[in-house]
Amino acid sequence: MAKAKKGSRVRIRYTAKLEDGKVLDTLKRYEPLEFKIGDRKVLPCFEELIVGMEEGDKESFKVPQAFGPRRQELIVYAEKSDFPEDVEPTIGQNVQLKDPDDNRLNAVIENVDGNTVILDANHPLAGKTVVFDIELVEISAQ
Repeated sequence: MAKAKKGSRVRIRYTAKLEDGKVLDTLKRYEPLEFKIGDRKVLPCFEELIVGMEEGDKESFKVPQAFGPRRQELIVYAEKSDFPEDVEPTIGQNVQLKDPDDNRLNAVIENVDGNTVILDANHPLAGKTVVFDIELVEISAQ
């Protein structure tokens, strides 16, 4: 039987969950996800997991830092005065930041301490281990 490799077009079903079992995303009941391994349309670690699998295989993979490590440089300290006058920063609020190159970053307000606002621009799953349950439904050459 053929094994998935770089350049293979694959169709998969999967469930992604945290180690405590909390489901993050699932495609078990829907049309399978189709992509070409190597096109970087999905997480690189996700592609790597599928390489070597055969049609019909069902595997479970535990991936530390699947969405990358938590990066301290993405913790930003701001002043309340940096926010528009009509905005009261609150914990859990989503905001957009601009980096020095004018790129936009999504961030979450982690804490408000007096006039200091602490924002986290890390991916919400950065640093967390994700468990992927993958079923390789089909492999086609291309």
